[in-house]
Amino acid sequence: MLAVLTMYKYLWAILLCVFLQSCQEQSWHEQIEKFSKEEIESFDLSGEGIINFPREEIPIKTPYNDYPELAFKTLLNTNLFTDCCGPDPNLNTIYYQALLSQPDRKDIFLDLLNRGNRPGKLYALIALSEIDYELFVERVEPYLSDTTEVIYFITDLVEYENFNHILYSDWSRKNLVTETDLISWLAENPLSVRDTLGDFNYYHKSDVINGGLKNNLNTLKDYSKLYQK
Repeated sequence: MLAVLTMYKYLWAILLCVFLQSCQEQSWHEQIEKFSKEEIESFDLSGEGIINFPREEIPIKTPYNDYPELAFKTLLNTNLFTDCCGPDPNLNTIYYQALLSQPDRKDIFLDLLNRGNRPGKLYALIALSEIDYELFVERVEPYLSDTTEVIYFITDLVEYENFNHILYSDWSRKNLVTETDLISWLAENPLSVRDTLGDFNYYHKSDVINGGLKNNLNTLKDYSKLYQK
């Protein structure tokens, strides 16, 4: 009897170890780390203070959809937000589109929202507005008071813009809804039922809550290197 109890004790111990190990296993994107302060300081900076990632740290490979790890590492560490293309498609938005095509994209962008720099958080919020709108409404609220400046590359201009103004621009404050009513308005008016965008967003300050930036980023779905073997 004692031998049987001992055997069951060992079996339970083994099962517990297997269970704990499975709980501790990280997904592929959770295993990708942010650059340390020392690493960042060793990288070259352009005239605008934009980090040029060393090719040995984040190589560029195509087609981009085959390398989600590179895409995530770039957006996790980037200090530049770019809305779309400029003269040529910007690598950040190409990598954003590559991550958006992954089967576990919701978990990817939630991780990016939790750990990324401000530009990475913007990409994550835009993605969530497309993947899970209710979750986007829930997660965007804490960031509406964040006035941290973000380097913002729009078309072919580099600007500095407050984080919350990219989320919710002066245009939207004037034409859509006041900030005090924003969350309830978002919940009651998802992008799928709105008729507010028109053609303004290319020439005006686009923002996340009105979907203008999502529309711009989505133009990259036709970029050949995303898919070309």
